[in-house]
Amino acid sequence: MAKEILWSEDQEFAYGIKAEFINKEDFIATVKAEHEDLTGEEFDVVDVEVCTGLYTDETLEAEKIILLKYTNVQIENWYVGRVEEKEV
Repeated sequence: MAKEILWSEDQEFAYGIKAEFINKEDFIATVKAEHEDLTGEEFDVVDVEVCTGLYTDETLEAEKIILLKYTNVQIENWYVGRVEEKEV
């Protein structure tokens, strides 16, 4: 199974579907490796937690009821970690 990392717009937060990783340490190692490939710099991954979240690649309108069966929304448990500069 592919280990896909999604990034916040400013690359401060990394997200990964929990089922794709062996454990928290596997998620952290994957985030560090991918971040280093993207930026060329080593960073730490901190404040890692598991949260239940929604994912969709479609825009959902505000103040409108949309039944989930008519969307491609995925409800998953996600690892969420904050990326910060490595302490010297």
